[in-house]
Amino acid sequence: MQTYTIRNKDQQTTPEKFMLKERTKAVAVLDNLRSAYNTGSIFRTADAVRIGKLYLCGSTPTPLNPKLTKTSLGAEEFVPWEYFSKTEEAIKRLKEENYFIISMETAEGAENLFKTELPEKVAFIFGNEKDGLQSDYLSLSDKVIELPACGMKNSLNVANAFSATIYEYFRRHGEKLNEQ
Repeated sequence: MQTYTIRNKDQQTTPEKFMLKERTKAVAVLDNLRSAYNTGSIFRTADAVRIGKLYLCGSTPTPLNPKLTKTSLGAEEFVPWEYFSKTEEAIKRLKEENYFIISMETAEGAENLFKTELPEKVAFIFGNEKDGLQSDYLSLSDKVIELPACGMKNSLNVANAFSATIYEYFRRHGEKLNEQ
């Protein structure tokens, strides 16, 4: 029987050295998320894959919220983030910076995440837990993608959807970062 030793990567480098490490070329826009706990969970996952940046928009909680920091377990200190009062401003800036814009939404005509190409330089947009994304944002996107679901509910919690999406991206484009 094989034995395993639990490793703690938290202590393998200093925070200053960690912040200099290469990041993925993926970023995520969080549009009016309601839950600080979901946002904190997203920060934790974003740190795990060294996402390029999180754009917190509208009413999305920021790391100034203690509920977010409780869930993120300090990951908010290691994930670059920026706040925009209007989501469309973040999207427009990302378009100017030549990001491929993908809205994650259960919409008619959306492509299956696992069956579509994901460019390396991509911005994923995630919407409000209850209402999803506004149709304006879908029209600003280069592509609309959904996670396949065959249950009674046709979608996942936003933090879970973020995790599934970003790890699929990481599987395709970020694995080399795991070796650094």
